Amino acid sequence: MALRVETLKKWQREVNSKYDWLQFESNDSIIVDRIFCSLCATHETQIRAMRNYSAAFIKGIAGSSLKKDNVNKHFFSEMHQRAMSFEKLPPAVLLDNYNSEPISRRFADAEALERQRVAKLIDIAYSIAKMEIPFANFPHIARLEARHGVDLGQVYITEIKCKEFTDSIGRVMEQEFVIALQQATYFSLLIDSTPTTKGDSLEMMYVLFVDGVGLPSVRFLGLKDVKNVNSADLKNTILTAFLELGIDVGNKLVGFMRDGTGHNLSMKKEVSDFMKQNSPFLISVHCLSHHLEMAVRDMFKDTEFESIMDMLQSLHSFYQSNPNRLSELKPLAEIMEETFTKSEKVNGTRWVQHRNRACKALLQLFPLIVSHLEGMADEKSENTFEKSRHQACLGTLKSLKFVLHLLLFIEVLDPISKLSLSIQKESVDFLYATALLEQFYSTIERIANGTLYCALSNLLSDAEKDPKSVFFNGIRLTSGSQDLEGFRKSVPSYTEDIANCVKNRLDEFHKEDIFQCLKMLDVNIWPANRESLAEYGVKELYLFIGHFERLLKMNNVDLSQLAREWDLVKGFRLKSLTQLSKQELWQCVLTNYREKFPNLYHMICILLSFPLSSSILERGYLSLERMRSDCRNTFGEKSLEYLVRIIIEGVEPEVYDPRPAVSLFFSQPCSSSLFSYGNRISESVLFEEEFYEPPEKKYVL
Repeated sequence: MALRVETLKKWQREVNSKYDWLQFESNDSIIVDRIFCSLCATHETQIRAMRNYSAAFIKGIAGSSLKKDNVNKHFFSEMHQRAMSFEKLPPAVLLDNYNSEPISRRFADAEALERQRVAKLIDIAYSIAKMEIPFANFPHIARLEARHGVDLGQVYITEIKCKEFTDSIGRVMEQEFVIALQQATYFSLLIDSTPTTKGDSLEMMYVLFVDGVGLPSVRFLGLKDVKNVNSADLKNTILTAFLELGIDVGNKLVGFMRDGTGHNLSMKKEVSDFMKQNSPFLISVHCLSHHLEMAVRDMFKDTEFESIMDMLQSLHSFYQSNPNRLSELKPLAEIMEETFTKSEKVNGTRWVQHRNRACKALLQLFPLIVSHLEGMADEKSENTFEKSRHQACLGTLKSLKFVLHLLLFIEVLDPISKLSLSIQKESVDFLYATALLEQFYSTIERIANGTLYCALSNLLSDAEKDPKSVFFNGIRLTSGSQDLEGFRKSVPSYTEDIANCVKNRLDEFHKEDIFQCLKMLDVNIWPANRESLAEYGVKELYLFIGHFERLLKMNNVDLSQLAREWDLVKGFRLKSLTQLSKQELWQCVLTNYREKFPNLYHMICILLSFPLSSSILERGYLSLERMRSDCRNTFGEKSLEYLVRIIIEGVEPEVYDPRPAVSLFFSQPCSSSLFSYGNRISESVLFEEEFYEPPEKKYVL
């Protein structure tokens, strides 16, 4: 629709009638062809330095951009408000040199005010990103702050600006990470992938390295979209990611950890094999945590333990789906003097301890749940279908066969859950995990020999005395003629299958020679006397040198001095640093005594960079999946990467410092006039800004 001159005059009166700041171009003095701002045009020299400067209203807007909203946005923009402040100055001051004291001071004051406003808005944007709040809420939160008297201006309070602020925050964090990675002597790559809606693969990459304070650090490297899911493209994606950061992979990469299953895992093994052609020392492993999970899945497959899992899942769904049912357990618990605990969810993120906790919760609530289900089965108001479900569930719960397998299940899961928990940390203590694995094997051997814990042992003894009258936690159990004998016969086969499943999955970590070198770092097992200490770790040292000889030579390590420095550090610790823990000792050596042990420094950094677990990737993917549930899945790869970095690595909003992001924001040129007024201007106007010359004839309102 054409814009009439009378309408334009009305707009100016409504916005501000004090200044005749709107000019227009018209061929017939009736229909407006183009709009200009006389104030901004007059003071263009002074306002051009502003970050949000736009020439749109100076050169004129036309076509679909001739809207009242655009006029309002321009009037309240920072550049127009600054032009108005210059208009109020005396003419003598305006004619003075641009760098004169009054003008320069006004520029400095205006710039400082704008930076203060942006700092507050970036602080809000960081909290929104960190707390995973939709960007659409940014304008509402900003306006609420304005109502409370906070000066935030008018220009930047838009959803688009919130994304720009977030990108600036992410870029600052990325720059800090790149500096830390470039300074790292060695690192390992941890990688996992997830399919995208387009059928591509989105690779999430982390790096494990020793940071500037001498501690192992797992940091987010980035997200990379692989168009064609094959080993060649994945390899090129990995190498490109490091090249973009200016990192030389050849003399720094120690290990490569792949995560996933099926074709994805096979493809990543092909990538690691290819990388080993140039770096034969590369430690390529599959995630220890995933190995354990798949071992647990294999060892309970097609056994009675699956019926326990089904029961746990059914009970969880039954009680959690109806809060009234869960609340009904509380008075029952008081009557029966039992401790009330919510039913545990069987399936967690992926860890074994969820199953272990669920089994223990069922054991604790066993008499309570049985009594509750019996009461519901006897209610006349229950329909036939519900009653049959309750009776079937009760029949399973009250069977001797079910309870025996439940108790055995808990005995087997206890040591596995401890092992699973130990390898979920960013920095895995391999020797401690190995000790827990040995404990698991001992537990399996004990069960196979017939030595059982008291609960299971007592139940078996009672069942042998009188199979028809067996009680467990006050509940009488039903048993078939073959239940007890069948259970005893199946225990040896259970234990053998379980041990084989775990050994097949985890023994490669347990037996590989290179991982035995990690014993060198565990000062807790170092001999106490000098004679034994002098011989300790010598075998592992030469094993380490043999494996990493090429990498060490590439980094100018004097191999002939490694044995001498190894002896020195052992004696140094025995004489002066016995009070330090393992972490404190190596942190002290890497930071305070690097000059004394220049060659040993490389060995310690390599050992501390061994990849063992990629559990942190799971937490990264959880945040990524949450973002995909809203409009953020339309973001570009880099913006999505910035958000993930803020969520998983950003500090708490209460301690965030926005100043680096503010500096970066103002150092970047404004992307386009598209964002200067808080709403979109047509592409034709953006094109005309560069080539259009204002006509000589203008009409002043």
